[in-house]
Amino acid sequence: MSEATIGEASAKRAGRNLVRTILIILGILLIFLVYAGAVSMTDINLEKPLNPERQESLIRVLRLLADPDILSVDEETGQLILSEAARTTVDRIIETIFMALVASTIGTILAVPISFLAARNLMENITWPLASISAAIVALTAGGWIGAWIAGQITGLTQFASDQPLLGLGVLLAVAGLIWLVTRMGPPLLTEEHQSAGMRILAAIRILLALASLIFGLGLVAQLGLLSGAWLEENLGPFGFLGNFIFVLSDLLRLLLPALVGFLTAIIIASYASRFAQEAVLSWRETLARILTALLTALGMAILILGAAGFLNWLYQFALPNNWMAVSAVVGGIMASLVALSVFPQNLQIGTGLAGRILPAVVTLIKFLIFGAGSGLVIFQISSFLIPLFDQDDTLLFALLVALVGGLPAAIFSLFMNPKHPYRIGFTVYTISRAILNVLRSIEPLIMGIVFVVWVSLGPFAGIMALTLHSIAALGKLFSEQVEGIDEGPVEAITATGAGRLQMVTYAVIPQIVPPFTAFALYRWDINVRMSTIIGFVGGGGIGFVLSQNIQQLRYRQASVMMLAIAIVVATLDYASSKIRSRII
Repeated sequence: MSEATIGEASAKRAGRNLVRTILIILGILLIFLVYAGAVSMTDINLEKPLNPERQESLIRVLRLLADPDILSVDEETGQLILSEAARTTVDRIIETIFMALVASTIGTILAVPISFLAARNLMENITWPLASISAAIVALTAGGWIGAWIAGQITGLTQFASDQPLLGLGVLLAVAGLIWLVTRMGPPLLTEEHQSAGMRILAAIRILLALASLIFGLGLVAQLGLLSGAWLEENLGPFGFLGNFIFVLSDLLRLLLPALVGFLTAIIIASYASRFAQEAVLSWRETLARILTALLTALGMAILILGAAGFLNWLYQFALPNNWMAVSAVVGGIMASLVALSVFPQNLQIGTGLAGRILPAVVTLIKFLIFGAGSGLVIFQISSFLIPLFDQDDTLLFALLVALVGGLPAAIFSLFMNPKHPYRIGFTVYTISRAILNVLRSIEPLIMGIVFVVWVSLGPFAGIMALTLHSIAALGKLFSEQVEGIDEGPVEAITATGAGRLQMVTYAVIPQIVPPFTAFALYRWDINVRMSTIIGFVGGGGIGFVLSQNIQQLRYRQASVMMLAIAIVVATLDYASSKIRSRII
């Protein structure tokens, strides 16, 4: 190597060292500025803790906290007994543990299905044509309303049981017998063997009759449970809480039954509707497939627009036509732009460098904005033309028409696209689910507690609701990440056998996630016990409620008892849950 080459290499090395030194100095200066600003913004002043009066106050508080008010002397017998603060602490700490237990249980149950929707490996490969997506939206809305209405009508027939419980019990037994006869007598309801059209119709009638009888029976169970729970609570004395538990469960069943039936009906009908639309698009002639896609797109987009506008109207209470038109224009424009991007795909090729990755995205964004703005303006102008044709008080009819107008641009664009074009609906659901979980996790349980206290008043019920909502968000994220980390070998093996997605989840995913899910649920109970003490500071029940009162009243000895109880319970639960988790995982 020549001396010139060596000198050139040395110069380059020296230049790199100089640049590195400058960057290090700039990094140190930046860190210094950041912490200097932090100290200034947080008002750190070392003179305050050195103030003699403040030190005396601190010593006095520490001495009171170190002498908890656990025992007191009975004035009549002179014996040592638990103080009033200790007895209150025992009651409240038990309430705190049960608050955390109920919130963790409900949160775990609800977080499990959400976690599957928020798992990228399960959702990102799901694609549907536009017709299937639109058909599912229409079917979800119609199926949910129909199911809830039918369930409400059926359960309304069970009101007689509240006045005649013996008759209600007899009818319940008869309904159970009817369900057994319908499901057991005759050929199997679900079979893979080929059946004639008449047999399939008969099987469908038997299934509908069994489901209607089941809904009626559950309604009777709820009515009889309300009566028996109230009677047991009144007559069981110290065990009256068992009757109250039955009463609460029955009331919960009565309230949730129509919603649950509506939800299941919506899922079932949406599944069949999306499958029918997909098969139609794949098998029909292209012209008919385009027409079907356009019609379903118009209806589906109209429902989305109506739902978004209805929610915003409920939240902000705007009943003005211009506001409805604006929401329709924005939502309709976004949906039309998404469809238009499929009609005019991105074909820009600029290489594989940084420009090759950025410029196509910029072009796509510009096209999205152009199509969205143009479609939104068209929707707004057409809606403005229709305002004089309607009575200003007839908001519902005007909203329906505006929603239909909002769906027209997307429907028109769909006429020019390939009806078989796959949309990543699974990735969209995943993204929305993750976004909702992140938003809920970003809201502190303390804030949720304030909201629920306003809704259901002071007490542990508000605390349970706040902890449950936060548990759903936290566990949903942890569960979904656990699902994303499963071994893909069993999934591929089950899928290779021709199994459906539900079978794949049942036999390949669930066996791998049960142990970590259980461990996370136990850990969440531990967290909720600690959180419930903070929830109590805003009136959410538990030991935190009385702890905040004692601190505000400067009763530090009584507060010390409660702080000691919290530490003991948290340490005990942490030890127990860690032992259980170590055995499970």
